[in-house]
Amino acid sequence: MSGNTTGQVSQPVLTVYPGRIFLSNPYAFNALTSLAAGSPGLTTHSRPVSSWTGKVRHDLGIVSEHLRSEISAARQAIRNSQRAINVIATTEGAWAEVSALLAGSRAVLETHEFPQTARSIFESCKQLIGATGGYVALLNEEGTENEVLFLDSGGHPCTVDSALPMPIRGLREQSYRTGKAVYHNDFADSHHNALLPQGHFGLSNVLFAPLAVAGKVVGLLGIANKPGGFCENDAKMATAFGELAAIALRNSQSLQSLENREERFRSVTQSAGDGIISADSSGKIAFWNAAAERMFGYKAAEIVGRPLTLVMPTRLHKAHQGGLDRVASTGQSKIIGKTVEVVGLRRDGSEFLIELSLSTWKSEEGTFFTGILRDITQRKRAEEELARAKAAAEVANRAKSAFLANMSHEIRTPMTAIMG
Repeated sequence: MSGNTTGQVSQPVLTVYPGRIFLSNPYAFNALTSLAAGSPGLTTHSRPVSSWTGKVRHDLGIVSEHLRSEISAARQAIRNSQRAINVIATTEGAWAEVSALLAGSRAVLETHEFPQTARSIFESCKQLIGATGGYVALLNEEGTENEVLFLDSGGHPCTVDSALPMPIRGLREQSYRTGKAVYHNDFADSHHNALLPQGHFGLSNVLFAPLAVAGKVVGLLGIANKPGGFCENDAKMATAFGELAAIALRNSQSLQSLENREERFRSVTQSAGDGIISADSSGKIAFWNAAAERMFGYKAAEIVGRPLTLVMPTRLHKAHQGGLDRVASTGQSKIIGKTVEVVGLRRDGSEFLIELSLSTWKSEEGTFFTGILRDITQRKRAEEELARAKAAAEVANRAKSAFLANMSHEIRTPMTAIMG
């Protein structure tokens, strides 16, 4: 530039900052803009900027198109990577949740003892959420206290007497009352902490999820001491595990009730004096009580699963099969609901008379028949003896009548002569 040109400028022509060129000389600004315009692959952008002195300068940016493209691609790659990381993190988190819930579901299906199932569900919940301790407890029959199934102190010493009651109060009461999960991340400094019994391990945070059966909360799944504290998603997951535990509890109670009923049934049937036999629609024996063992000579262990024809004379097999086929095709039977006399076959090959009362019932496994059998051998023998005695009495009675009639005739004949 000539002295005249530079003499017109009272401040530096060019000032360079990172990423920007500030020009206070309009001639220099125009020159650099023209240079950039004549260079392939370069673009310029500018805007006027007022300095602290009030002078107007020009903010000039000169960027290579290749560099612009690389920067844009890099930015897009960063955005894509971040999205991928977010998706992976979300997917991994969701997969961990699904895996933990599946583990809990397997425990429900594979284990029938509730304490064992509850422990497995608790461990899955604790590990997924990141807690270090907790317990599962059920409401007592009076509905006033928790009965702890087990307590996991997370490795911390705990000297609480297991016989001490656990009253329903504080956060536990809130979960019981609302039927929802509750948590507290500052438990150590809350008034709830003062309610802990002496010797209880320290709690920094706690979360309680309800176990509800038929709409009623009957227990709690509690976890504690998660580093960083619990969140809403933790509450949702704990609720899901609580529901699994409730299903396990309901299944356990149903199974126990079924076992109790089955035990009562077996007690009644095994103590019955009459034989009780059940068979499926194909004629295979499904149940055989103690009286049937004594009656036929077969133990239940050796005859259950074998055909009923084993205890029938061969001549009756065809009629038996015909009866099964008729029930299968029409649902009708000639003897169901009636008491009939049939012939049974003992293990030793001897035959005997049976009084049979037959009924039918259905389950998910199909149609079954149950017969109540009474050995009437002694009764028939007694009836036969009675019939013989009766016949003999009738013969004697007829003989007596004949004798008396004859004697009467013999007596009347001489008397007629005398009276004649």
